[in-house]
Amino acid sequence: MTALKFPTEKAFVTVIAAGLVPADVLRREVAFARATTTRGGRHKTSLVVDCSAVPEADVDALVRAGAERVTLPAVVERAPFWPAVIRPVTSPERDRDRRGVLVFKTPLPESGLELAGALVELGAERIEIATFQGTRLGDDTSTAEQGSLVLAAGASEFHVARAVEHDRGLAVFERASSRDGVYIELGYRNPCLGALVTAPGHAIFVYGDGRVEQVTHNAFSAADMSIELVVEQQPFEPPNAQMHKLSVPLRLVRAARDRPASLWVFREGGLALLDRLVSDASDRTLASLTFAVAGAAASPVVVIRAHAGATDLPVFEGEAHAAITELGDVYVPVDRVVHPPVSAHRLRHAVGGPDDLVRWLAPREGRVVVESLPLRAFEPILEWVELCAGKADLEPWVRNVSFEPQAFVAADVSDEPAAPSRRRTPPELAIPRAVETTTKSAPPKPARIARVATAPAAAQSITASSVALAPAAASLLDERLDTAERAIAATDFPLSDPRRDADWVALGRAYHDSGLFADARICFARAAAAESESAREAKELFLRLCLDRAGVASQDAWARAVATDDRNEGSFELLLALLLAGDAGSPMPPDGAIERATAVVDRHEAELDVRSAWLARLALGRLSGGDQLAVARAKDTTLGRLERGLSIGRDLPRVVRALGVAHASERRRALSQILTHFETTPRTKHPLEAASAATPIYVRLVFACAFARVGDAARARELASAALEALPRDDRIHALLGRSFAARVDQALDGDIEDTPLSPTFAAAYEELTKAERFKVDRVRQASKLLEPDPDLDAFGRYRAAEDRSIALFASKVAHAALPSEAGRLLDDAIAEGEVEVDPARRRARFEAIVNAMGCAPRRVALSRIDAIVKVALGLEGVDRVRAIAVATAITARLDRHDVAVLLLARVGAEIARLPPDVVATVVPAVVQGIASVAHRGAAEEVERLLLAIQTRLGTQRDVPARIARLCVLRARSSQNLPGEVGDVIESELRALDGGDLTPAERLALARSVASCAAASARLDDVRHVALLWRRMTDSYHTSSHLCLSAVELADAVAWSIVPRRGDTDARARRLADADEEAVRALVFG
Repeated sequence: MTALKFPTEKAFVTVIAAGLVPADVLRREVAFARATTTRGGRHKTSLVVDCSAVPEADVDALVRAGAERVTLPAVVERAPFWPAVIRPVTSPERDRDRRGVLVFKTPLPESGLELAGALVELGAERIEIATFQGTRLGDDTSTAEQGSLVLAAGASEFHVARAVEHDRGLAVFERASSRDGVYIELGYRNPCLGALVTAPGHAIFVYGDGRVEQVTHNAFSAADMSIELVVEQQPFEPPNAQMHKLSVPLRLVRAARDRPASLWVFREGGLALLDRLVSDASDRTLASLTFAVAGAAASPVVVIRAHAGATDLPVFEGEAHAAITELGDVYVPVDRVVHPPVSAHRLRHAVGGPDDLVRWLAPREGRVVVESLPLRAFEPILEWVELCAGKADLEPWVRNVSFEPQAFVAADVSDEPAAPSRRRTPPELAIPRAVETTTKSAPPKPARIARVATAPAAAQSITASSVALAPAAASLLDERLDTAERAIAATDFPLSDPRRDADWVALGRAYHDSGLFADARICFARAAAAESESAREAKELFLRLCLDRAGVASQDAWARAVATDDRNEGSFELLLALLLAGDAGSPMPPDGAIERATAVVDRHEAELDVRSAWLARLALGRLSGGDQLAVARAKDTTLGRLERGLSIGRDLPRVVRALGVAHASERRRALSQILTHFETTPRTKHPLEAASAATPIYVRLVFACAFARVGDAARARELASAALEALPRDDRIHALLGRSFAARVDQALDGDIEDTPLSPTFAAAYEELTKAERFKVDRVRQASKLLEPDPDLDAFGRYRAAEDRSIALFASKVAHAALPSEAGRLLDDAIAEGEVEVDPARRRARFEAIVNAMGCAPRRVALSRIDAIVKVALGLEGVDRVRAIAVATAITARLDRHDVAVLLLARVGAEIARLPPDVVATVVPAVVQGIASVAHRGAAEEVERLLLAIQTRLGTQRDVPARIARLCVLRARSSQNLPGEVGDVIESELRALDGGDLTPAERLALARSVASCAAASARLDDVRHVALLWRRMTDSYHTSSHLCLSAVELADAVAWSIVPRRGDTDARARRLADADEEAVRALVFG
């Protein structure tokens, strides 16, 4: 009998995945045997598989792939099909798509509808039901089985946990590959199952213990098809029409988690709230809100509505509603969902529309009514407020002390003699480093925004942070704080490493004594969450410090903590300390305290770091008698926060936020010097360059983004504010570009990564432009990487081609989808369209749009579609395939699929080896950018091998694309602290920039690469030398009607090269935050 021996199970998996076994053979029952050998203390398992059913030609192919012809042993096992030879293994928690589309399997046909209803009540979506009959494969005597299948998206942790534990025969499965029909139990994986294909109406379920069941099922159908909905209409005007009573009334039931509100109804005190809002809120917030007033003048009803895509909205105390995603103009309370669960078109039939009315569902005395207002009744808040300001003459301070700075000389104290510098700082950019002189410009004019300006009243109470310390005590406190911060910053361990636990306790104490209470809480929460001896010490110390700050005894702590949530009095931190302490000295809460504590945490949870929020919710669930539903909801909320990554500003303490400040200081100095050079050095203009005063304005906007990226918030806002004030306001191109740069500044200051998409409002404004106006905007976006990080943006291609606008706007739609299920649906539709697209250019464009969208989609949504995106990438040809695989490598690494990323890295190297030498250079920049962030995610050796292979492949070519490609490789090596001859290459290219025979476009492209490589190697003087090209920057492009594009592109090339980017070795805070996210996931889902 023909049999083949595979040296390892991994080799067998590779054969199956590569398609070397015919599909019809894969589905057959197969005999096999395992043999385990021990060598050098290591165990190795080989597989012997019966291949008598495999055609001889395929057997030969398997032998060439590494299999060995052997005799089948006498004692064998049997598997119902080839992939079942591999036992399922437990998958890492991060790879489990608990909130994606899952299939629940129940043992009784009639239990499906009951389960569907329970899933909906806890927030699940897309509920479909089918019944099945099945048998167990591989048994001589098969037992018939029947039951129901429930398909659900976004199932709650509560039901998933029940199914994982097989409660009452319930089981939960996920797709084993991108195809339907083959499912594996949640929490397990078998890489071979993706090769199986089932017929329609058939499905295979693989359990974690190896059991396999094949079932036949009827078609899945929505659970709401036979439900009639009734809801009473009650608009403010015209009067409500009487409706007859129907048998199935519409209800609003508790949702699994609250959604972001975008409409608020105030039945009392609405006008007073408007007064407070316009006095306190920022212009940006007011610009995103509209309002309407209805009802009688004596008791008006005020309704506030937010624009789509608006962020950072205030928290109102009125009736908060969220839009139903599928309808858009219909709102429900944020903590409620419609019951019974019905499809969007059936709900629309019940509530009315679409028309010019805005509707919201309101519970009234056990029933639900639809309240509405005409859309035209809503007016922008900014248009209804006037700006007023009082005057007060202040006495100037009298100077009575003067400080004369002394000369500062830096001495070289190294043991090695200093190497001679090959280039000094250009004289045009040299300023003394001992004393930096900053001239503050006049404050910008007040914005033309309506509001009343009032002076804050003087504080009457003294808090712990306002007590003045004696100089000696203050010095000692500063020294202790500095010592504690140095202990954290001195090592490169992960932030959650147990070796840091004692340091977090010490730093938390130092922060608390210094009045940095939020940072103290973050430190104590970290230590409290650890499984070490420091956890109890941290809980006890945090509680004792908060009791002292609040000035209360332990027995009165709960009463004080829930009586008020005044942050200045320390009550909120006291409440958190009581919750975190648990059995480590926390007194028992009195009656009613838990309900009030829950309300306080609800109000302030968004301000908390993710660990404190999770520990507080976990403690509230425990104190409520083990409320598992509350814990499940807390898990859902925490997962939603983790989908966009940890926030450096909110989730990390000050010491981590400040890491790399030495590098940032040097970078800020270089940016300041170069900007001064640009603003004081005249350019030699081309005779046909239009006279535009906007060019220096855009240079300031570029540097505003750069200063924001290096953490200089004050300088960034100053430059952006002055530039926006100076831009012409009656030009749509200037307006869109100015707002886009300002948004990038805000994103950088918020700690967002470079490729975070702008909000949909910018896409809408872009769509309103003419084709010629869009071309000019695209040219600026293509020239500025700080504005548009997409390396594949082609302004000329967009202008010439009849571009599908849905592709261009796809990433923004996915990023701002209201629900993860909506983002998943958009991605699935785009992937399906990309697989059938025949035009190579459109296929490439669709792939780029899908990848950009996956980069900003919820993590669990993107994670479940990795296999599909890799398939689309491999379906491209030639250069497009190499670029696509590199980009897919980056996205898989970001989603922590290291196994896939390593395989794709090897595939990139193989594809580059097949390209002609003159083509390799054209793809290197995209490849290097794609793999830049892979090295620190566990693939450093693979990245180094690939970079060396690319260097070898480039050889000694001297054309401009090859030189740029060589610089890109050197920058990647420098950013990962790999050795390389950077200095000689940069010296050579600088000479070429100064006098080489280059076209303007080639000179700018080479200048960007030289500056980027120099900055990554800490050669900022070379970056300053690149900036000297400013004098010769001029052009007569089509964009000269608005700005000199070449000048702005040089400014961006220099500034962009100086700012740190994700994946660089000195972007330490971001790297630590990314690694810490996994520790939080382990804490919550562990």
